[in-house]
Amino acid sequence: MFPGSVLLPLLLSSLAVSGSLYVSHSVQHASRPLKTGGTASLTQCALWCRLTRGCIKWSRDSVTGLCRLWPLHSDSNPLTAAAEPLHQPLLPEGFVLSDDPSIAYRERYVPMVGGNASILASCRAYDPESVPAFPHTERQFNYLKTHITGYYYWIGIWYRPEEGVFADMTTGRTVDLPAELWWNGWVVASASYRCLTLYSAGPWAVGCGSVREGHTCQYSVPVGAAESPATN
Repeated sequence: MFPGSVLLPLLLSSLAVSGSLYVSHSVQHASRPLKTGGTASLTQCALWCRLTRGCIKWSRDSVTGLCRLWPLHSDSNPLTAAAEPLHQPLLPEGFVLSDDPSIAYRERYVPMVGGNASILASCRAYDPESVPAFPHTERQFNYLKTHITGYYYWIGIWYRPEEGVFADMTTGRTVDLPAELWWNGWVVASASYRCLTLYSAGPWAVGCGSVREGHTCQYSVPVGAAESPATN
């Protein structure tokens, strides 16, 4: 059964939580739940997650009422192989919705060596669906250039010298980066300088093995998936 010791905090918090949005979509999650218990409604399951340290997503069987709280994945509790429907807050903690309502960003000062594996791992440490930022429109670049506070933070674009193109580190999707987007209008990229960083003046390519002050991560909000906590 749902822990009675937290019933009062749940009731006190229900007004604030019931007005918030969450999304429901199929995602990968940690192999083992953080906690499991019976709840009277999906709203109560959502409240339990909100009040439980380490809970980032939740699921509930509408027939049995069994609520499962899911933590962030880790080496000892890795991601499942397949995705299944889960509920979660509209945005993972720390992410800010951009002027494009389908994309949120999070930047963080955390000195790190570049390269697609390290940058991808650092972003997935926030949420399994968080990836290195991949701005691919002028609007997205302009938003990041005017809102980024870090000094040459890593983003998720790198140069593929064998093809002469810039591409998303995560998906391999190519992107056109005209000179006017770059710092001082110079497109500088080569086999030695292929990982991109971004500052208010624009992108700049550096060696993937170099250390930079932080990274910018991206989270894509599922279109049309927002809903209010229900009572089923």
